[in-house]
Amino acid sequence: MKIWFDGELILNDSTLLTRSVAGSADGEFMRPYGIGFFNSWGDTSSDPNHFYIDDAYIDNTWARVELGNASTLAACTHREIQPSTSWSASQVTVNFNPGSFAPGSVAYLFAVDANGTASAGYPVTIGGSVASGPGQPGKPTF
Repeated sequence: MKIWFDGELILNDSTLLTRSVAGSADGEFMRPYGIGFFNSWGDTSSDPNHFYIDDAYIDNTWARVELGNASTLAACTHREIQPSTSWSASQVTVNFNPGSFAPGSVAYLFAVDANGTASAGYPVTIGGSVASGPGQPGKPTF
């Protein structure tokens, strides 16, 4: 498991147990504690160690799409994950997540493959709009 906070790697643990033996009573639904899941196996009446998080992103691949504040992924100090809904060799579709980028600001979109190689940053304007067609016509006069 790797956890980043504001673009900084804060946990890199390859020994984390998320399930012991499939089908066993103690391991059937074990979840990692470190990402904010409720600890239903511990003493919750006296341990004030619960916390809540939002926008948790858990995937089974390192391939991902991110929005960053610099033209190269390595230079970004602010990143927002873009959850993908489909991925092929030629196209990625995401649920756009501006996160804490301000409307009108320029950010860069990156596709990162499973090996960690990022595409060139593609500039986007947050909250930009597409010009709309003409409005409803007025009442005709005779």
